[in-house]
Amino acid sequence: MAAHLMAAEVDAVVERAIVEQRLVGVSVMVSVGGQLLYRRSAGLADRNTGRPLPDDAIFLLASITKPFVSVLAMQLAEAGQLDLAAPISEYLPDFRPALLDGKRPDITVLQLLTHTAGLSYGMSPEDYAAFHVAGASNGMDVPGLNSTDAANRLAKVPMRFAPGTSWEYSTGMDVVGWAIEAVTHRQLGESVAEHITGPLGIVDTGFVVSDAARLVIYYTNASPKPQVVHEGSVIVAGTDRNSVAPGRILDPMSYHSGGAGMVGTVAGVWTFLEAVRTGRLLDAESWSRMLTVQAGMDKIPIGPGVGFGIGWAVLDDPVRNGSPQSRGTLNWAGTYGHNWFIDSTHEITVVSLSNTTPAGMFSDYTLQLRDAVYRGLAQ
Repeated sequence: MAAHLMAAEVDAVVERAIVEQRLVGVSVMVSVGGQLLYRRSAGLADRNTGRPLPDDAIFLLASITKPFVSVLAMQLAEAGQLDLAAPISEYLPDFRPALLDGKRPDITVLQLLTHTAGLSYGMSPEDYAAFHVAGASNGMDVPGLNSTDAANRLAKVPMRFAPGTSWEYSTGMDVVGWAIEAVTHRQLGESVAEHITGPLGIVDTGFVVSDAARLVIYYTNASPKPQVVHEGSVIVAGTDRNSVAPGRILDPMSYHSGGAGMVGTVAGVWTFLEAVRTGRLLDAESWSRMLTVQAGMDKIPIGPGVGFGIGWAVLDDPVRNGSPQSRGTLNWAGTYGHNWFIDSTHEITVVSLSNTTPAGMFSDYTLQLRDAVYRGLAQ
């Protein structure tokens, strides 16, 4: 009965978001204890042609890439191939960005994983300008840029602060991806396939599009309805600006961005998150480290009481956050309009992949979806 009531609650949220044209299309999966209790794809993959959104639609995952690559990095650390305490220059000798005073401090792999390295994402007005002066990529723009050139350009962007002294969401995971390529002597996507998606039986999820016809068209918030995201579009959220090029994924010369370069299906993401929830892929010590707040408490854009672990945000104080979720709930999002969370205490995994940003990422919709799940299961 609770599952039926939960499904009705979630349906109402999804339908309202589509009817009110906050989302053009969205795919949602909800499971408890590994049992899938809700799955629905609603709305359109392409509004211009009227193409409905299918269950196997392929989405640009943007920052949902980070959990996959973070787990891979921890696997390589367990195998002794990657030292989290080592300076990144040990793997990328030429990657030595400078502070505003000209000093070039060491940056550790762990600082890159936890966004305490002093790098930025080029979204604030000053950082946006600095990225474009350097020709640097955020992993979602500048199609055709290879790993070496991307690293060289990013190294020219001034650092925001000395490593380890603050927290700022950044392109650090791209740098981790380049380090992984350096130690494995393979493209990042090959290692993700070998160590993560392959063993989990996940298909259509990686750094190459398996079927371009199933790619969704992307939209950004606008009135009276979301507008199409074009190549070179700038997504605006408050004072932040984010340059994107959805077609980047179809250029085989584009580097595999460890922070934002993957594509995938809602089922592929859910399968991976269930592996996270059940503790597969890593040993207990590695999981404990990833599931523990490392930095960024109260600096995460999803309210107070939240910090950053490795790969995702960690809810530390549900009461202060005003959340029905349990302490330790994991959560993150993706720029193109995605959100997910894992509440291990209640064994709940929720994935929402949309083609509308930022409404599908952090918004009233994502909060309503969260609350509908808990309200329905409590009945």
